[in-house]
Amino acid sequence: MNCYTFKDKISEYLENKLSINEINFYENHKKKCNDCSDTHHGVKNIIELSKNLDKVFLPSDFNSQLFLKLKNNKDNILKRNFFGYKPQYLIGSFFASLIIFIIIFNLSENKDSNILDFQSTTQNSYINKNDSNLLLTNDAIKDSILDSIDKKIKIDNFLNSNAKTVDYIP
Repeated sequence: MNCYTFKDKISEYLENKLSINEINFYENHKKKCNDCSDTHHGVKNIIELSKNLDKVFLPSDFNSQLFLKLKNNKDNILKRNFFGYKPQYLIGSFFASLIIFIIIFNLSENKDSNILDFQSTTQNSYINKNDSNLLLTNDAIKDSILDSIDKKIKIDNFLNSNAKTVDYIP
């Protein structure tokens, strides 16, 4: 028997609810382990001392008064708190979340607008510049820009066309 099992079985031992084998294991462990023996004697002394205490008699309506006070206390707590937060913390959390949402939304909106501005420019604005400050000197970069512009033009032409669709029924 280990110390954890011993401590779990103290009450059962003192109430004579253990089997004979468990009693033997319990007593052998109590002889070998000083800490568990001290725990056993401490619990036994508390039980003996509690038997000598004076009994306290409660009023007959004690339970009903107790439940009424608990209910009133619960109602007061619910009135003061929203979702477990005091009102000032709830409002502060709401505004902090709102500010974070606005910042994230603005950051994502700026990224998308930059991409759209970059893609919406025509190929003439990139290729026909004979400027010495032109950053696009690599032919692969120029080709990829031309391809993306061509794809955008094709998509725009398709979307703006007056093509009619026909339903196919087999």
